[in-house]
Amino acid sequence: MKIRTFLGHHRLTKPTAALLLSLLLSSLPAAAQDIVISGVVINEDDTAAQIEAAIGAVEAGQGLDEETRTRVLEHLRVAAASLQTKLNADIAAERFAASLDTAPAQTDALRAMLDVQAPDEETFKSLGVDDSVSLAKLQQRLAKATADLTTVESELAEFRAQVETQVGRPAAVRERIAQLQNERQELGAAAADPVVAGEPQILTNARRVSLHLRRVARGAELNELEQELLSNAARLNLLRAQRDMAFRSQAILQRRADLLRAAMNARQETVEIEARQAALAAAAEASDKHPAVRSLAKENAFLVETLPKGAGDVLQVNAQLAEIKNITRRIERRLARSREHVKIGGLSRTTGRLLVEERRNLPQVSQYRPRATEIAEVGLALMFIEEQQRGLTPLGNSAEQIMADVASDDSGEQDLDSVGDEVRQLLRNQRDFLAQAENNYRSYLQALGDLDLEQRRMLDAAREYKDFLDQNLLWIPSAPIAFKSSWADLNSALKWAAAPDAWRKSFAVLADSLREHIVEAVILMLLLGLSIVARSPLASIHEATNQKIGRLSTDGIGLTITSFVIAMLRALPVPLLLAGMSWFLYEAPDATAFSDTFARALSATAPFLFYTLVLRALSAPDDVFTIHFGWNSESVALVCRQLGRLAIVGAPLVFVTVFMFVSEDATDHTNLGRFMFVPLMVFLALIAHPLVHPRSGLAAAYYGKQPESWISKFRWVWYALVVGTPLELALISILGNVYTSTTLAGLFIESIWFAVGLFVVYMAVLRWLALSRRKLELKILLQKREAQRAEKEAGTQDAADSEPPVATAEPLDFDAVDQQSRKLLRLGLVLIAAIAAWQIWSEVLPAFTLLEGFSLWSKTALVDGVEIVQPVTLLDLLLALLVVLVSLVASRNLPGFVEIAIPQRLNVEPGSRYAIITLIRYFIIMVGAIVVLNIVGWDWSQIQWLVAALTVGLGFGLQEIVANFVSGIVILFERPVRVGDTVTVGQLSGTVSRIRIRATTITDWDRKEIIVPNKSFITEQVINWTLTDPITRIVIPVGVSYGSDVAEVHRVMEETLPTVPLVLDEPAPKVYFSGFGDSSLDFKLHVYLRQLADRMPMVHEVHNAIFKALRENGIEIPFPQRDLHIRSTVEPTKT
Repeated sequence: MKIRTFLGHHRLTKPTAALLLSLLLSSLPAAAQDIVISGVVINEDDTAAQIEAAIGAVEAGQGLDEETRTRVLEHLRVAAASLQTKLNADIAAERFAASLDTAPAQTDALRAMLDVQAPDEETFKSLGVDDSVSLAKLQQRLAKATADLTTVESELAEFRAQVETQVGRPAAVRERIAQLQNERQELGAAAADPVVAGEPQILTNARRVSLHLRRVARGAELNELEQELLSNAARLNLLRAQRDMAFRSQAILQRRADLLRAAMNARQETVEIEARQAALAAAAEASDKHPAVRSLAKENAFLVETLPKGAGDVLQVNAQLAEIKNITRRIERRLARSREHVKIGGLSRTTGRLLVEERRNLPQVSQYRPRATEIAEVGLALMFIEEQQRGLTPLGNSAEQIMADVASDDSGEQDLDSVGDEVRQLLRNQRDFLAQAENNYRSYLQALGDLDLEQRRMLDAAREYKDFLDQNLLWIPSAPIAFKSSWADLNSALKWAAAPDAWRKSFAVLADSLREHIVEAVILMLLLGLSIVARSPLASIHEATNQKIGRLSTDGIGLTITSFVIAMLRALPVPLLLAGMSWFLYEAPDATAFSDTFARALSATAPFLFYTLVLRALSAPDDVFTIHFGWNSESVALVCRQLGRLAIVGAPLVFVTVFMFVSEDATDHTNLGRFMFVPLMVFLALIAHPLVHPRSGLAAAYYGKQPESWISKFRWVWYALVVGTPLELALISILGNVYTSTTLAGLFIESIWFAVGLFVVYMAVLRWLALSRRKLELKILLQKREAQRAEKEAGTQDAADSEPPVATAEPLDFDAVDQQSRKLLRLGLVLIAAIAAWQIWSEVLPAFTLLEGFSLWSKTALVDGVEIVQPVTLLDLLLALLVVLVSLVASRNLPGFVEIAIPQRLNVEPGSRYAIITLIRYFIIMVGAIVVLNIVGWDWSQIQWLVAALTVGLGFGLQEIVANFVSGIVILFERPVRVGDTVTVGQLSGTVSRIRIRATTITDWDRKEIIVPNKSFITEQVINWTLTDPITRIVIPVGVSYGSDVAEVHRVMEETLPTVPLVLDEPAPKVYFSGFGDSSLDFKLHVYLRQLADRMPMVHEVHNAIFKALRENGIEIPFPQRDLHIRSTVEPTKT
């Protein structure tokens, strides 16, 4: 629409703006004629211009209040943006519609070109490369070919990315179409009734414009997406043809660049060889010439030998670069193909089998090393070359300097001329060689840099490909359901596994490898022989070691370590034989696919059997578990019996299962492998069942002894985890998730082995701590007896008393190990277990990123100043639960570690230590809560209003809780009371047992726990009997009868009080004559006691002692006396 306005500098009033918007609105459905209002001509061709004019008019007008102006402008700008969206969508829809006509023809043309036989491979002759072409010309042609190749490779990467995007585009388009249809319906309903009661008409009109154009834009987007869907197949075929054409062009250009590079390197190599030969020949010929000539010739020869890098080295690096590029391209193509399979096939069994095959054939890139060191060495060589070149610049000065030195000799004039010519020639040769060396080293450095960059790119591509496979394979079934599988495939796998020829060839390969590696074979035989011959001496050493256990004079942790080593040596022969066979099969020069499978199965079985046999040796009668750890003999016998079954049955099952799954044709042998895997998992569950059963297993005694520990509370969870996991893996294998079950089974078994090993280490460290404790107790006892013996006269002590105490063979009490050492040990083992679990299970962690596709709700986040909507996924929810779990565990254990490690070293008092621990616990919980809220979408910008509301609520309705909270913080920092203090608050007395952020727990003398709000400790009078000095005073009243000698009474009491054990000598007890009572002379005894808990016992003992002393000295304690006066009165008689 065209618009001509004569508003100029006139002010737009509110009625005028409303009228303009009304007319604009009336034109939106396509008015039949132009409308002229107040000098403004509007027709249906100028909607965009009308909106811009309306925006300018509203911004310039002053008849609107600021809020209405802002809202009107907002609606108009949305309308303008919607109109632009419509225009863009119309253009895109036309382009998609046109592609339906043009893309098939373009595709056919490209396919026709691809169907034509590729041109013959280029040769040196076809490229016109011969001896007449200069080296500089070759370098120019190579640079151009390399640039063309880089351009084509970029185009190829772009085509591949577009194909990958286009494959998954239809699903996204359909989802967007459904969303747009819903939005269009909602906008239509809103546009039908845009009026809001009480709002200005101009705002209603602006909203009507905005809603209408937004709905129009949605319709245009729908049309665009429908055209995109219709043309998707045609455009995808065109992209694939363009990709294939780019691939062919890349191959041609790669061949051309390789030829030019080879020609240039050959030319350079010829020049280098000639220069080296000339330098060495000159050095040889200069042996009988002038010393200056000999020196220069030797220097040139030295440079030739010191700077060996030439065109051949550059060619070798470029060959490696080409190989790395090919590997990278193969990985990228396979990644793109796999992504295409996943997008098209979804989580189907066919896709699963393809991905399993890709995972099995994943390129091995671990052997590629970084090139940083080599690049640095070449850089240093270049610096050396540049220094040498600076010394030759200009060449004449260098020659003159040398000749000036030569002139000082006694040589003749003719000799000087010939020497000068030779010197200048040698300097020119050196200059030319350094220039050539600089060029070679720069090319070599560039090639190394390109190789290092390409290696990093290849490693990134391989890592991305591996993560993609790991992300998807865990969730995709990779085989049909077990009972629906083909028996023909099973029969074929059995024939393959039992083929006699294949086994004979494998053992022949093994024999050939033994002959090929004769030194390694002899070493293996010697080790096997020694391990077998040493069994008898090891048994003797083991028996002697057991005899030293139990006596503190001979026992030690070294004996336990020795027993561990003996157990490993006894278990070594068979696993060592299997591992050796596996190594020789791997290293065989003529290995077959069957022998390679045999080797991989042996390498997996060897460690499994070794761990089993080691644990069985440790659980044998009179071995570590019984003698060293003091376990029950019946439990140890059960462990030994189950491990024996695991070695006899489990190891062969592991071998057969691995053998079937790692074969070259593993996809065809999945059924047989699964028939071995399921019994293996069931067998492992049967082995674990009696060992971990909560009522009869190994930990049953611990559960009964400590029923309140968290380990005991979750005993059925541990049982279900250890026994149920193999059964679940067997079930999902039957259902078709073979890759998932086998991968998780391997990680599960590895985790179990590590957990068992960590537990054995834990028991060994506990034994060491218990031994150290008992030896320390023995040392203290010996010191005490030595002190007692020193006090006695020589010869008066009985002979038996003079002998040191003998440590009997009592079992170690592991419970005697102090709790601090246990906490520190457990925390260390938990950290080790967490690190190991991360390392073991890191292989399957990428699989959980697939949960990001399950959106639960959305959150608004601020990214670079722009608000965007982000989904909260199932993975976020699981991560939040993990953070909750970690926060709870950390809040329970980390403060304990701080209590052990930090405050004790800093000599912090117990009260301060308790305050630090409490604050750390609340800090961990607060941080965990913030992290969880942020993960689930509640960031600070969203919860600050809730916090503000809560603050207001706390200020009014929860003021008591706030007061107690603040008081708790004051108590933790100022510490007017501490855990263990004896306090009196009001009428309540007792010992502080717990301080929390809201209330404090006091245990009174009746052992009742009383919850006291923290506010009471701040606002009320509090008596802390043990704040700085636990010594307290007690006043005991005593009365004696009148007539007693006051001085004598005072003396008797003063002499009696120090004899009471609980009465302190300092401060000394005091006796005071306090007054005259009704029936007694009153005394007060001031006595001091060390702790408040001795108050009543001391009063009891003082009363007994004073009563006894007064009675022995004839001092009477009076009874209460009362004088009774009786008066008789005579009443007057009445008359």
